[in-house]
Amino acid sequence: MNYLVIKGAVKKYILLLLFQTLIFCKGPMVSENSRTVHERMGEEIFFPDKISGDPRDKPINDNLKIVTRINGNCYPCLSQLKYWTKLIDEITSKFSVSFYIFIVANDYEIFNLINEKEMHFDYPVVYDHNDEFSKINRLPQNDIFHTMLLTRDNKIILIGNPIHNNVLKDLYIKEILKHQSDR
Repeated sequence: MNYLVIKGAVKKYILLLLFQTLIFCKGPMVSENSRTVHERMGEEIFFPDKISGDPRDKPINDNLKIVTRINGNCYPCLSQLKYWTKLIDEITSKFSVSFYIFIVANDYEIFNLINEKEMHFDYPVVYDHNDEFSKINRLPQNDIFHTMLLTRDNKIILIGNPIHNNVLKDLYIKEILKHQSDR
């Protein structure tokens, strides 16, 4: 038998074993996340009546929206704002999409200082002092569910953070294109 054929078969077998191991080891977690996403699709998202920090006051229903909740007490979470700047610039240069960045922190002065000195995030943020956004929308604890693409009437189209996942980012752009062409 040819050596290259055997070597290729061994590689395929190892890849198959690796794939099966990943599926069986992470299956329940992936399944739970998929179920949560499936259950939330199309669900209406509500915005707190009293929000501060956002000059637009309260979200309006004329654009698609990307909404995210960021833990302002977590430095690695705040460092994500650098990536959000790039995504916001890219999407708003092509599409009519509003962004709502909910910051939940114990001390907004510290957040503002870190933002001014390191993050340089120049877009409006919503100071969500009591984490109202999360409470009224029953957001799961897992951060992967804290970013959503919403329709004009605040229904969930997609869930997940597109700043580090190009496949998800492409899905966001595809959905934005689809909804903008329906207009």
